[in-house]
Amino acid sequence: MANTERLDLFKVPSDPVEQETTNFNTETMLNENWTKIDKNVALIDPETGKLLPGQENPVDTTGLEQQITNLETKLGNLPNLSTTAKDNLVGAINELKTKIDSLDDSTGQEFTQIANALSDLADELAEHSAEVASVDKPGHVKPDGETIYVKENGEITLKNTNIPGNDTLIAGDMQAGFFGETPTTELISGDDLADLIGLTTGTAQHSNEPWLKFAHEGKILFGAKKPLRYDVSWDQINSVEAVIGKIITIGGLVYKARLMRASPADPSETANEAVHHSEWNNLMLPIHEQALDGSWDYPDNVEENVPIWNHELGTGLDGMYNDSDLLLESGDGRASWCQETSILDSAWRLYRGSRGVSDSRAGVASATSPIYGWRPVLELVDGYVPNSEKGQPNGVATLDKDGELVQKSFITGIYTGDGESEQFIELGFTPSAVQVMPSSFPTGSGTTPTNNFLTRFGLALEGIDYVHQIASGSQYPLLKIVKNGFRVGNYEHTLGFNLAPTSQINPYRYIAYK
Repeated sequence: MANTERLDLFKVPSDPVEQETTNFNTETMLNENWTKIDKNVALIDPETGKLLPGQENPVDTTGLEQQITNLETKLGNLPNLSTTAKDNLVGAINELKTKIDSLDDSTGQEFTQIANALSDLADELAEHSAEVASVDKPGHVKPDGETIYVKENGEITLKNTNIPGNDTLIAGDMQAGFFGETPTTELISGDDLADLIGLTTGTAQHSNEPWLKFAHEGKILFGAKKPLRYDVSWDQINSVEAVIGKIITIGGLVYKARLMRASPADPSETANEAVHHSEWNNLMLPIHEQALDGSWDYPDNVEENVPIWNHELGTGLDGMYNDSDLLLESGDGRASWCQETSILDSAWRLYRGSRGVSDSRAGVASATSPIYGWRPVLELVDGYVPNSEKGQPNGVATLDKDGELVQKSFITGIYTGDGESEQFIELGFTPSAVQVMPSSFPTGSGTTPTNNFLTRFGLALEGIDYVHQIASGSQYPLLKIVKNGFRVGNYEHTLGFNLAPTSQINPYRYIAYK
């Protein structure tokens, strides 16, 4: 026996033999079949041709709604199409294709030209960036922050004008003025400065306190807002050349790391009028709250008419600094070592602070104490002569007793002749004049090299050589100024300033003028 495929209705066997052996069963052959038909047949409205209410067969739609939502997201919203056709995607795509097909050849060529021009421009930019300068072609300028700089306005310059801190004075002028505070991120931290100059003694503190940027006598100074080390002696600071000034480089700029001046004179009286108009008074007093009403703790140490440099960087009166802001009355390092020696005792050095901004006293240079502090000044050096431009062996740049840069007008030195026709003596700069003499004048006669006047002294000026002229009129340079030095020569190994080392007049001495 078999049932129907779709509704599983009972079927009577078609075989007559089986029919004879099959009993008629009302429940199986009729009732169950009708029940199955009734459950699976839907009624249709004869007018609309649609299923009558309640005739729908429920369908499992689990996940179907989310799939539809995902599909709509991928396809986008048809009303948002920029095409005229918005009913379906096929129509929109066909509209776009029609417009593209309608473009003439000239328009297509224009698009091609634009694409090619953009590609060429990209190649040119890459080539320009990779250029290396040569004598014939300046090439792509590459600021390196050491020899070529870029100003904030985009101009290229050979001088670093990107000085840390504000460019505009808050108060005062370039003779004595205040720019405000400069963060250590723009200049240097206290710990890094100590490492740079080699100061390891004392205890580090306030490493990230900002710097106070001043103008003084036409120079730019950065003073530590608070002492950066304490329990340090004047002698220990001096041992790393940071009292009068140690030349250092920070961010491509040259500075002199030094102590502040407590008095205009050195040696000096410790207090009273001796400290009037000092660097300390000129810079530290006008930014202090006591400048507002003249309520100085030590009025005898303060000159009349101290200016008021109003600012709002402190916690004192009207936003001015007080002793606490600058660590001048209490706390470690409150007595800031300065440069000057006490006129009363050469073992003592002046310091400012300890009992307020107007205080001025002296302590033993070798003494260490928690009250003694290192409050450095970084003076921006203008016109500093780098080592590469100094002469040899002594150089053309040095510092005087006050740490100021001094240009020497000449250098001296010695060299040994090598007997060749000429020898180059390097100085590191091009001199304006050179004098050469042998180290001794042994006895001799006639035209021997030890007695000939051409061997005893030579002077060459820029563009004017010292020469030996023979009877034929030919000239043989014996001394000549060239770039970054001078050349010495000899004539037939008998005359001049480059005779063989075995010669009795070696070594030669020279004076080269800047």
